[in-house]
Amino acid sequence: MSGTMQLGLSDVEILQLDPRVTVDSLISNNQWEVPISLQQIPFFQSQAFTLQLQNIPPPSYASDKVEWFPSSPNEYSHRLTMDYFTPPSLVFAWDQLVWFKHHIPKHGYIVWLALKKRLATLDTKPMMKKHYTNACYLCLAHEESLDHIFFKCQFSSRIWEIVQHAAGFYIKPDSWNDLITWCATTWMQDHFITHKLLLSSAIYFIWQERNARAFRNKSSPPTHAIHLIKGCIRARFSSLKLKHNSDIRRITSLEGMHQLFLQGCSYAHGQSWFLLQ
Repeated sequence: MSGTMQLGLSDVEILQLDPRVTVDSLISNNQWEVPISLQQIPFFQSQAFTLQLQNIPPPSYASDKVEWFPSSPNEYSHRLTMDYFTPPSLVFAWDQLVWFKHHIPKHGYIVWLALKKRLATLDTKPMMKKHYTNACYLCLAHEESLDHIFFKCQFSSRIWEIVQHAAGFYIKPDSWNDLITWCATTWMQDHFITHKLLLSSAIYFIWQERNARAFRNKSSPPTHAIHLIKGCIRARFSSLKLKHNSDIRRITSLEGMHQLFLQGCSYAHGQSWFLLQ
């Protein structure tokens, strides 16, 4: 064929056609001809339609065949079909903070909700309607918000300082967005796996502690969250069946930070010592 004309289901609805209409309804004496029943529709009276019809060779009575237009050469492809019917998704700079290699799925889910600002903090409208106060459950001193919980709150900031000390970096962001921007741009390479695990574990267990206080009236000190973070990192590394190749060398070259968690360490915060063994 030197030309084609396609009408989808939406076009049939717009043109108010009978969905059962067939191609042979436009054929008369082996020539294209618009029947009287369709001539009242403006689309079939337009010059554009007439020109399109003229560019299509006269119909033949060869056997019909099914062609799948999203694929080439007209053969069904699941991937191409999904791409055709689904608009391309946006790639966010922070995706590697969530779905990085060796991530912990349940931690990644909470981090993803936080990055999408879908965690039900008390400053969100649905939660404001249900509570008379929006005081932070962790410190009871400031209004609860994403920016406050991560990591301006007195409770979470102590955990964040220890996490930074363990990973060998220091940042005091002005907001949640600033923190994520910095981490996403600084930890692009795969060898920052420990840093990403620390960040995601800290976010997960801080949110878990917040929910325990909000819904079960149960509270634990920051040292409890730190022990949980250490345990998760230790379990994650021990579960990885890595060969002695570039991957394991990149991980073990992080100033021995994985050994820091395997063997235990201590960190001074003011006059208190939070032991990690």
